[in-house]
Amino acid sequence: MKTFFIFFLMVSSICASAQNRKDFYKEAKISLTKPIQSDSLKYEDEKVSFNFFPIHDYDGYYYIEVEITNKTDNRLYIEWENARINGSKVVFSEDRKLFMNNKKEDEVVVGGEKSEKRKILPIKNVGDNGIHAIFDDSQKMNMDIPIIIPIKREDTINDYKFTISFSKYSESEIDSMFAIKKKYYALSKQVKKKMTLQQVVDIMGQYDDTVYMDVEGKRIFCAIVYPYVDIWFDQDGKVSSIQKDDFIR
Repeated sequence: MKTFFIFFLMVSSICASAQNRKDFYKEAKISLTKPIQSDSLKYEDEKVSFNFFPIHDYDGYYYIEVEITNKTDNRLYIEWENARINGSKVVFSEDRKLFMNNKKEDEVVVGGEKSEKRKILPIKNVGDNGIHAIFDDSQKMNMDIPIIIPIKREDTINDYKFTISFSKYSESEIDSMFAIKKKYYALSKQVKKKMTLQQVVDIMGQYDDTVYMDVEGKRIFCAIVYPYVDIWFDQDGKVSSIQKDDFIR
């Protein structure tokens, strides 16, 4: 009976490990390939910057958000009515069949400010009961998504053209990512609530990024970011929670 119990634990562990590795098959490698190569999906010139954000749910579906920053002192206008994605008119995630063909007014962005962050998709991706993803894990082939966003300033209109590429990870890439995930998951188990930032760094190593929030005009430190793990802190600078992907403890 004891031998069977040990065998059961081993099989359960192997199955759980395999399932975690399989999660990577639901992920896509995403990059901006035109007009520049950028894994961060950012592009800017002297007047404007574009930040694209791939939105990935845990069913393996992908959407694209975009945020545009006006780097000048003068206002700009985003001509959403003339914008295109994947050869189709742009619609937003809240659009539905009933009103998706309504004209989209220009969005005004004053100097130094950011546009509203919008989830954009082709009009053909609006169905009777909601919206359909741009890319999902069932697709075996790579996909290039062309995007055109016209920016108007006074009497000048510039068509900014981008290509965002989706591709599947290779087996060797998945092996590497899974090893990194296991490493940081294991290290995070040593982190306890009420630890200081330095204590966390002593365990986890140097972090990749930080998270801040603006509260009543003040920039408040909130979290540090590692691969697959975020460590959140309270107002006293002590660990309040550990977030591993979508799981918080």
